[in-house]
Amino acid sequence: MKKIVSQLIVIGALAAAMPAFANHQTLTAGFARSNMDDVNHISGVNLKYYWEQEDSPFGVVGSFTYMQGKENSTFKAANDILSGDAKAQYYALSVGPAYRLNDYISAYGLIGAGVTQGKGDYHWLNYTSSGYEDLGNLSTKENRGSVVYGVGLQVNPIDNLAVDLSYEGTQVKINGKNYNINAFVVGVGYRF
Repeated sequence: MKKIVSQLIVIGALAAAMPAFANHQTLTAGFARSNMDDVNHISGVNLKYYWEQEDSPFGVVGSFTYMQGKENSTFKAANDILSGDAKAQYYALSVGPAYRLNDYISAYGLIGAGVTQGKGDYHWLNYTSSGYEDLGNLSTKENRGSVVYGVGLQVNPIDNLAVDLSYEGTQVKINGKNYNINAFVVGVGYRF
């Protein structure tokens, strides 16, 4: 966990230093959504900063994503019944190179670090030959770090408007189960 936090600090410091050298900058805010087993959908926000020089097609994109979700569920484990809530929270910070294809479109790739928290609160009914026996509540909580990757396009239909379309993905293991997070982001922003 300390390693991930230190990586996030370094990425954030690099992104904060970019405006001193920029000729064009773009800030976008968007909606992020992903499917995740046991939680159905997680959704949230995405913020991006895109820096590019005037005379070069190359630039740098920094991205922050936060998503959360909750699912009420009841399932059987053998003949036992567990019912309750599964919750997930996801944070990611990534950075990567960008390339301006023409006056209107830029493509970029991202790599970074993410943290996913999974939490479950369940009520457990144990099956016995005489019926169900109440075994009380069961709670689980786990935080996991992972490598985050992504790709995207930024379209500038007019000089100061940016439309951002991107994909962000990771895989994380929580409570012994692998979860894929495949998020799609749609955002709009201002280029200055």
